[in-house]
Amino acid sequence: MKAELPQRLLVGLGLAPIVLAVVYVGGWLFWAALALVGALAVREWNALLRHEGVHPNGPLSLPLGAFLAAREAWPGLWPWGLAVGVLALLLAEPLRGRGRPLGNVSASLAGPLYAPFLIGFLGVFRRAEGAPEGWAWVMGLLLLVWAADTGAWMGGRLWGRHPLAPRISPGKTWEGLWSGALLTALVALLLGFTLWHKLAGIHVAVLAAIAAFGGPMGDLAESWLKRGVGVKDSGQLLPGHGGILDRIDALAPVSTLAAFYAHAVGLL
Repeated sequence: MKAELPQRLLVGLGLAPIVLAVVYVGGWLFWAALALVGALAVREWNALLRHEGVHPNGPLSLPLGAFLAAREAWPGLWPWGLAVGVLALLLAEPLRGRGRPLGNVSASLAGPLYAPFLIGFLGVFRRAEGAPEGWAWVMGLLLLVWAADTGAWMGGRLWGRHPLAPRISPGKTWEGLWSGALLTALVALLLGFTLWHKLAGIHVAVLAAIAAFGGPMGDLAESWLKRGVGVKDSGQLLPGHGGILDRIDALAPVSTLAAFYAHAVGLL
């Protein structure tokens, strides 16, 4: 922990203000950032699949991932864009001359539909009007996810004794999970008095619970996928944090579940 902590803190503290500033400014900068994250996530996904002898179509799957991540920049258009992407991947595969064409096409589709499509639900929140404003919605969700992750990481290393899912990720513990949940609850309490002060307390509590428990489940799911190909991190883009997929594996399910909840109760 002592060796990892300075590097992890430096990268996290350096990136967090930049991410929050992009969220606040919004506009093309926000959509471009989402698109970039989507493309990088697909790039890492494709690299993982190559360990299985599968060859996803990078030139087509990367732009499809970017498009799906930023799809709310063109509301109503994205189903057509997805259809074009699927057709392009199917029609291009015979021209590539690669082995395992079924696996190649499946992997090329799964990458964009995994993290990029799911984090694209952040765009639904960013487009929201009223209370909270779009930027406040997204900032709050990011802060909750970061709290759950940071609390789990530190709590697990300080007090972790009982493995949460030893077959999937031996380093994760029940103590870490509850430490993350506690820090998430504290951040949610602050959000209830600041960015989300116009939300009813029950809604803040539900969104905090989604982040505290949905995020770790997303993390475990990605860990299981990585374990299947024998790698620890999806990439080395962010020192101390791994790759882009490692950073958004919790955000992807949280943003999706939060959007479902917010829509169901009439917040969006």
